[in-house]
Parts: sequence; C-alpha cells; structure tokens
Amino acid sequence: MGLPVAVRDFDELTSWHADWSGLRVAVLGLGATGLAAADTLTELGAAVLVVAAEAAEEHSAIVEVIGALLVSDREAESSLDEHNPELFVVSPGYAPNHRLIAWARDRAIPIWGDIELAWRLRDKVGEPAEWIVVTGTNGKTTTVQLTEHVLRGAGLRVAAVGNIGIPVLDAVRRPDGFDVLVVELSSFQLSWLAREGAGSLHPLASVCLNLADDHLDWHGSLAAYREAKATVYWNTKVACVYNKADRATIVMVEDAIEVDSTLAHLARIGFRDIVLLAPEGLDLSDAKSTRIHHAVHDVFAEAALPEAVNVVMDHVSGAWVHACYNAEYLFFPFCETRRIRELLAFHTEERRETMLTYVVDIYAGDLTAHSDGVTLTDAWLDRSGYYALAREGPPPDWQPLERQLDCYGGLRWRFEEHVPWAKRRIDRMSLFRARPGLRMAADFSFNDPELNTYSCAWHHNLTAAVCSFRAAKALRANPGSRHSITSFRWRNSVQFAWQSQQLMELGLMEPGQWF
Repeated sequence: MGLPVAVRDFDELTSWHADWSGLRVAVLGLGATGLAAADTLTELGAAVLVVAAEAAEEHSAIVEVIGALLVSDREAESSLDEHNPELFVVSPGYAPNHRLIAWARDRAIPIWGDIELAWRLRDKVGEPAEWIVVTGTNGKTTTVQLTEHVLRGAGLRVAAVGNIGIPVLDAVRRPDGFDVLVVELSSFQLSWLAREGAGSLHPLASVCLNLADDHLDWHGSLAAYREAKATVYWNTKVACVYNKADRATIVMVEDAIEVDSTLAHLARIGFRDIVLLAPEGLDLSDAKSTRIHHAVHDVFAEAALPEAVNVVMDHVSGAWVHACYNAEYLFFPFCETRRIRELLAFHTEERRETMLTYVVDIYAGDLTAHSDGVTLTDAWLDRSGYYALAREGPPPDWQPLERQLDCYGGLRWRFEEHVPWAKRRIDRMSLFRARPGLRMAADFSFNDPELNTYSCAWHHNLTAAVCSFRAAKALRANPGSRHSITSFRWRNSVQFAWQSQQLMELGLMEPGQWF
C-alpha cells in the first residue's frame, strides 16, 4: 500500500492564482457540491479522482468531459492507493466516521470541505466578495433569501449560495463576480471548516439563528453538533449576530472569545474550584478540569458578575474568591513558581482581606490578522501611560478617601472617547475574602471602606494584575469605535511576555514584602 508523500505547502494555496497544477485530489461525493469541486479543481489543473456511492448519469458524463476519474466508494481503496492523493475534498454527506475519511486520516492527508476550498479560491475575478454566513437548525433559507433581497435592493451584486441557490464554488468562478455572497451553511459543512490557519473563514458577518437536536446520527452527539454550529462565529470581522431568545447561540458567541484559555489559566495557577457563570447550553468537555463547575446565569444583565458574587458571598464565608471575566488572566508576583494558595496565605498573615489588582489591557498587535482584538500568540500591552488620582469622598466635602485611588491607563485611557465614564478605571478588588454581609458594588468596590484600600496603614502590600482583552474586544465589537481604530499599538506598546516579571518591572504589580 503506497503512502502519499506531502509535496505541497497548503498554506500557500490560498488564491486562485496559486500553483494548483498537478495536485492529486480525491473528491468524495458527486452531488452538486462534489461536481462543483471536481470541476473547479480540474480547471485549476489538479489531478482529480471522484469517489461516489452513486452518481446521476449526467454528472458521471460531466466527470468524463472535464478529465477527472470516477470510481465507486464501495471499491475505492485500491483506486485511492493508486491515485495517491495529497488532499481530500469532502461533500457534506460524508460523516466524519466514514471509512474513507478514516483512510485519509490514517495517512495524515488534509481534509477540506467545499467551503474551505471556495474561500481559498475567492479571488478569481478580482476583489473577493464579502461573505455573510448563516446557519441554524431552522430558518436558514428564509434568512438568506431575505438578506439577499435587502442587499440587492441596496444596489449590491449579491448571490445566495451554499445550501441554497448555486454551489459556492460556482459563485466564486462567475466571470462578473459579486460584491457579497450570502452563504447558507449546514452543520455538515461547518464541521469540516478549520477555525484557524490559512483555510479559515473570515466572514463579514455571521449568525446562528437557533439550535435544537438535529443530525445527531451524523455528528454523534448534541455537543458535537453545537460545536460545529459555533464555528460560524470564528474570525468574524464585523458582526456576530445571535438570537437573544436562544441561549445556546449567546454561548456560541462568548465561546469564541477565549473561555477555554481563561479556565485553563485559573486551574494552572492553583484555584481549587472554578465556577463558570454562563447561560444554559454550554458544554464543558471531558477534557476540562473536574474543578470547573457551570452555574447558569444571565451574563448579559447589568452588573452580572458583582450580583453573582453577592449571591454566594454569605455561603462561602472565610474563602478567598477571585472574580473575573472570560479572556482575563490573573497574574501575581512569581506566579510561575508559586501557587495562589501561597499568595493568599501570606496576604492573610498581613491581615488583609482584599488585594488590589490592576486591570492591564492587552490587545492584538495586528488587527488585520485578529479582527476581534484578541490573540494569545501576539498580545501587546502599554508600558506607560498609567496614573492614579485620589478617590473623592461623598459630597458635600469631596475629601480624599484614605488609601483609596482611582487608577487609569491602557486602552480605556487612550480611547476614552469610546469608553463610558464609569468603565474607564483599571483598579479592581478582584481578590477578596468572603464574609457574611459583605457586598460588592457594580464598580467592584465593597460596602466596607477598608476593603477598598490599596494597602494597610503601615506598609505596602502585595498587588496583582488582571491581564484583560475585555477592552480590546469591546472596542472592536462596537461599531462606533471599530471603524475609527485601525491599530491598538502606539510608541509605548510592548509585546506581552505572559510573565509576572515583566509586569513587576513595568510597575503594574508589586511583591510588597513577599520575596
């Protein structure tokens, strides 16, 4: 049995004008999608073997005319061995557990769907069309048709493609081209899409209309079906549209913004129990820590996090609690070698029951590559531009409060015209010891003034930092700021090293007397 030898760098095959000639491809299926894939690839000069369980007579004739080979999938293995494919392109009808998919995976052959192929080839006729992608259990076709009608009425050249209208591969090859493609995607097509890398979609806008039990025989589980649908939101450039009445679609949008990495970070620095506040429908896979507990909560309500803290405050008296959002990462001095328990034990010995944490805005260095402003691999922060003002007491005197500061800086300071006044501060008491009657306000301050102080009266104390993408993703999600900000970087930007030492050297947290 011959094994294919990879001779292509598929990261370079991202244009119609790349060199596709001689590429050995196996296309699974010969419905409308498979035929469009075979026709497209032979036009590019690839050597195509079509494998189909059944084929309409007219489709079989077209395969012969375009110069591809056709075999039955019941006897495909020997033909595949002879063809020695470098790439599989799969029609939506082929489930991930199909024996020919396993054949390709055993040989480490890349597997694409028709949508990834079309995305890579979308520049055939000049400036590529923008894509608006639509999925959901019900209502996809109606929504796609309505969107097409509205855009055409606005004077745009638009086509409804995918599961409706013409195959998307035929649309990208139309000589006159389009301004916008409204693409209806099934869960089958979404399951074959890469979320990152050269073949990942970057649509203008995306929507999952709703989610209900469907196609579970194909996907294997509701969790797998939901995961496929959630792919629609990844890398969206302008608008992730969700259904407010369907909690599962809300969770999908949030899932795309570093929930997993936030949970993993909290587990890594040593928290014993982690409560994830999220709507119903969130799937915690078996791979995640058993320390993570899902509590159903309306995360879009006003002051949702402080309100949730107040609900549990009386029930966890004496325990240290950390409150944060997704895409936020707690750092404390020497956290690479010390655990959170050691930090809090020392802080308790200093008779402190809260710890000041500065919210340090981190952001993507290249908004073209990371349009939502979030990336772990190319995160940046401001090395300067931070300041503090004495916190004013109540009227009528407005006298400064003892050992309390209002701190500012980062993206919230540099782009303050886009940030509500009440959300510009970067000081947060996100580490605190629970006790009966203690309550957290919407600005993360407490009803005990001493717990809002940055240190005790006689010496400096430890501080920590919450490195947060929250401001970056908000500035990129808000239409008013998204189009006026082309880059978050400025002369005082430095790449984030994901190390506590860097934060201490920049003065963004301090070890106090914990050496």
